[in-house]
Amino acid sequence: MPRRNVNPLLALLVSLACFATAPCTSSSRSEAGSSATASAASLAPSSTGGVAPSPTIAAGELTGRILFTRAGGTYGDETVFTADADGTNERRITGVGMTCCPRWSPDGKHVLMAASAPDGRITTGIADPDGSHLRTVPLPPGTLNLGCSQALSLVTGRLACEGWSDTKSGLNGVYTVRASDEGGVVQLTHCSEECRVFDFSPDGSEIFFFRAVEGFPGIGDQPGGSLFVISAGGTDLHRITHADTPVEVTGNSGGRLSPDGQQIVFTSSGAIWTIHPDGSGLTKVFEDAQGGLAITPTWSPDGRFILFGLDPPGSLATIDDAPANGLYVIEADGTHLTPVVLSEDWKRNPDWIAAR
Repeated sequence: MPRRNVNPLLALLVSLACFATAPCTSSSRSEAGSSATASAASLAPSSTGGVAPSPTIAAGELTGRILFTRAGGTYGDETVFTADADGTNERRITGVGMTCCPRWSPDGKHVLMAASAPDGRITTGIADPDGSHLRTVPLPPGTLNLGCSQALSLVTGRLACEGWSDTKSGLNGVYTVRASDEGGVVQLTHCSEECRVFDFSPDGSEIFFFRAVEGFPGIGDQPGGSLFVISAGGTDLHRITHADTPVEVTGNSGGRLSPDGQQIVFTSSGAIWTIHPDGSGLTKVFEDAQGGLAITPTWSPDGRFILFGLDPPGSLATIDDAPANGLYVIEADGTHLTPVVLSEDWKRNPDWIAAR
């Protein structure tokens, strides 16, 4: 059964005071979360079967900045960090356990993350890269929450959002909203099951998202699902991934579109896969020879590398039973597994931006 974690966006009650004071320094898986105390050395599996390999991608090839979260234990739902792409110069930019679901803006000038509206609903916060100067996206009157931190189009100036209401299920779905000011909220499609938006196409004309599929295996409130695409105008909704390939969600989204818009990376049964946006070219890119379980993959800015979390074999990826894991990078073809950040906590939801 695929592992799932409690959806941090739906569970989150964020304190705006924290952000205002930032910066802060297939289902063969086991459900037994027994690896939370693994040592850093044991977190470094090798694609050829060894343990704690020497890095095969030189640190000098890993340029730019990464964004990622630590979760579970003292880190709560999620705590946001930045670092150089080689894992050095790490910095915490939010309060501990105070937000979730971060993403760089496409130009690297801001960080988007979940935030609290004045009335306690969930909206999106837009902050400087060090976590300071947070502003929140206004919500329309009513009960609608908007999680828009995963997709911003600089071409159209709009955010793509997961919308939901605790009292009006008809409001649940995929939305867009203007990023610059209040208003312009448009519902593109309804989701009877959970949706997670993850990217715009490079030209802003399409929006990619995960939608849960009834009957797919899952744990807790995290059902398995498929990847879908819809036009930014709300037409031409169609499914991308195959009905026999349950897509996993561990954190903020189900997939990531490559910088050139030609491939989507996602995980299924702990392996990393890619597929073209038209549903062709499904390819298994990486499966750890030691049984490690890949989560939340993303691309490097040039599309050469894939950065992801790698959990210990047999672990259960939940906030309450968070495994000690590592962030790793591979070439886009799945070779040259190289550790980037190893530590005694659960790391996930990485994002990578070019140096500014």
